[in-house]
Amino acid sequence: MTFQPSTSEELQACADFVQSVREDVRRLVASGKKVHFVWDVDHVLAAGRSDDVFSHLKFAVPEYFRYEERLITQLLEKGPWAELARECGTEGMQVSQDVVTARSSFLAMRVMFFLLEHRIPIRWQLFVGHQPKADSYRIILKWFEKDPDMHIFSVDDAKKHNDAFDAIAAELGMSERCRSILGPQVRRYVPEDIAYEAEHVLKATGHVPIVLHPRTRDGLDYMRFVRVTPDPYVTMANMLWRASAPPDERAFVEENRDTLERLVDEMCPDRKKTDALLIVFREMGMMP
Repeated sequence: MTFQPSTSEELQACADFVQSVREDVRRLVASGKKVHFVWDVDHVLAAGRSDDVFSHLKFAVPEYFRYEERLITQLLEKGPWAELARECGTEGMQVSQDVVTARSSFLAMRVMFFLLEHRIPIRWQLFVGHQPKADSYRIILKWFEKDPDMHIFSVDDAKKHNDAFDAIAAELGMSERCRSILGPQVRRYVPEDIAYEAEHVLKATGHVPIVLHPRTRDGLDYMRFVRVTPDPYVTMANMLWRASAPPDERAFVEENRDTLERLVDEMCPDRKKTDALLIVFREMGMMP
């Protein structure tokens, strides 16, 4: 894995490019047209750190999925196009937008959390997994095929995906109102930062989330942290239970936690203790 952090000039050039696209959208809308965006995630809406970790791990899918699972509660960093995506639905801007990404499983959940946290309105989130992105592009473009006022912009950092989008647009006779945009890759970190994070995320142990301070060229950055969940399934069960359990059940568990945990230890020693202790007791027929 070899790359250099982006220079200040490269970061500014990327910001200027995003602004030029924003102005293109405003001109189209001002002329009476509508605009729909198709967004990639890594290096586009979000930073490219995950992609670089995948490369660092030599594209070992099981290890990469385990890395992403352990960051399920850590928000993806914003990428260069996130602010433009947030403007969807505002006056003079795009009216709708979709996400097309190769992410799936826990990787897709991180995208959902990212979009919710940053208030980015999305019509469809198409997590293609192992299918080609071209199939998703075809679904989207056919949806707008009979709307001649809709212009579709697709932003991706990979030329092959832009070529696929252009090919589908040409096949459907929509090239005049479809535009693929090759998003520049920008980075605010070095390869050693990626290696440090991947190593420490993957070797974390335990059943509760821990905090990892990211590495920088000047040492550990104690002003920032990465939330690592060594056991993502227990962590997600806890989060869902806290969000959905009735207040009286939550209060009951908190009031009797020590007793409940001792009972679980005695009766189900192999069962991981989670905040959803009432579920264990219901399964054993001890609760209504």
